Amino acid sequence: MKLSIVTINLNNVAGLHETIISVLNQSSADLEYIIIDGGSTDGSAELIKEYSDRIYYWVSEPDSGIYNAMNKGIRKASGEYLLFLNSGDALASDNIVEEVFRADHNEEILYGDITYFSQKEKKVIRTFLQDDLDLYFFYKQSLWHQAAFIKKTLFERIGLYNENNRYVSDWQFFFEAVLFRGATYKNLTKVITRYDMANGISVLNAEDSENEKKELLFRKLGMPVMDLLEKYGELARNIDQIQRSDKFILFRAIEKHKFLFVLNLFFLKAMKKIYKMIG
Repeated sequence: MKLSIVTINLNNVAGLHETIISVLNQSSADLEYIIIDGGSTDGSAELIKEYSDRIYYWVSEPDSGIYNAMNKGIRKASGEYLLFLNSGDALASDNIVEEVFRADHNEEILYGDITYFSQKEKKVIRTFLQDDLDLYFFYKQSLWHQAAFIKKTLFERIGLYNENNRYVSDWQFFFEAVLFRGATYKNLTKVITRYDMANGISVLNAEDSENEKKELLFRKLGMPVMDLLEKYGELARNIDQIQRSDKFILFRAIEKHKFLFVLNLFFLKAMKKIYKMIG
């Protein structure tokens, strides 16, 4: 089996239905579907039963949190790769799994982008993740677990999600796997998932999530490194502000078309000479 898709859910029957349809509509047959429901009381279990003949494994029982539920899914999975698609999230197209695995991959983490609807900007936004994953990348953001295919052997090699965290164990897993355990990775440079931003737990608890992440970073790196990362981040933000300023944009435009600038200077000098001649 090439891929196991794991969906965790708690009292989100509408979102769960959208996710189930998204998975079962995939053109690839080389996948298994696992649903871990936390004992929902909104009809989620009844919905899962309707599709149970096409679901490899499902359970509806209380758990101790999202990472406990995700770990349950890992233990039941038999696929070479795992994708965690939570209730409310949907795959980008009906053939995205087939498209990803049309080529052979050896990397332990294959990651792509998500799209989401921004309430602030009132439009759909696509993320663009970088190819090289360094310390500063994980300091400021993370891979999207909704758009990351993780080899099951990587979990076997470095362990499952940390169930002591409330919000950032997926970030911690990627951070430690890539930077400290030498996990191999590849940017697929394509949209994998439509993310349900309205129900994302780390988005709804953004401040607590960020504090939890910084606490883990402090314990792992120490204050001197944290200070350096903060200063680097401040410098990067200042540079970004400069690059977005009107004067800088004008400067880049002039630089890009500097031959016009030189031509204009030549024209002005020529005009001055002409004025002197006819003056």
